[in-house]
Amino acid sequence: MPDGRRAAAAGVAACVGAGALVVLLADAPACTLHDCDPTTSTFPVEQWTAFDAGDGEVHLASGPFDGTWLDYPGGVTITVNYPAGFVVDQGTAPTFWVSTGSTQDAGAISTSTAGQLDELSNITSTWFLLNNKSCAEYYVWFSVTGTFTGTTTGDAGAEAGVDASHE
Repeated sequence: MPDGRRAAAAGVAACVGAGALVVLLADAPACTLHDCDPTTSTFPVEQWTAFDAGDGEVHLASGPFDGTWLDYPGGVTITVNYPAGFVVDQGTAPTFWVSTGSTQDAGAISTSTAGQLDELSNITSTWFLLNNKSCAEYYVWFSVTGTFTGTTTGDAGAEAGVDASHE
């Protein structure tokens, strides 16, 4: 028995000895404050998917929007690194969506994120941290816009070593 329950059982025994009516409940798992402990993960650079939206810029995404999204449990902080040579557009923040399902089929509900679900920190020219500050389990998709130094949009995926099959 955990220490807290052992102390409670001792208190119950003391009350029984004093003639009080006591109901003893079965040992059940307790809700703890650690149900949503912070965790960390890193998004693999080679998992970026490059696509051309026809605007002369490169858009990198965590995968196809209609594909499998990343697991995004409550309390997680994901380190997201950009591929070598990728330059983020100045004044442009990454775009994030969360979903109740890993794929966007009829049963999943997805929405652009706000608040606790997309807290960003340490935004630099080469990486950022994405934080799910809630305790809820979701799936996440994100994208960022920029260019690759020394490349054109058409060869950006090959130059960066990312999946450019969705251009």
